Amino acid sequence: MPDPQPRPLRVVIAGLNQDEAADAARRAGGAAVDVIPSTDIEGALAVRDGSADAFIGLCQSGSGGALAMAIGLLGRDRCITVSRMGRSSSPQEIRAAVGDGRVAFGVAVDQIPGTVPAIVSALLDRPR
Repeated sequence: MPDPQPRPLRVVIAGLNQDEAADAARRAGGAAVDVIPSTDIEGALAVRDGSADAFIGLCQSGSGGALAMAIGLLGRDRCITVSRMGRSSSPQEIRAAVGDGRVAFGVAVDQIPGTVPAIVSALLDRPR
């Protein structure tokens, strides 16, 4: 009997420029990713209750508003800012964060094209 297909990775995206980030996530993960546009509180709650696997919060700075609800609902140790205006963590740094159990990622809107695909790739590569 063939192995059943694993369920898609469920990624909630909240904040500014959601459409751009959702498109970047879908391009990076294809059918292996289910992108769920949401509000920050609903997205963080979805990760907390297990109906989503990860949260990507977007704002101008990549911290503050991008992760405020996630930090409050998931705890600081499960959240990380991976980009700020003009600077993004490397794919290796993002993989390390995922390996350390981070599930909520703050992204500055000017860093969406490089950062969101790196997050999705790292999440897809982790054991589920």
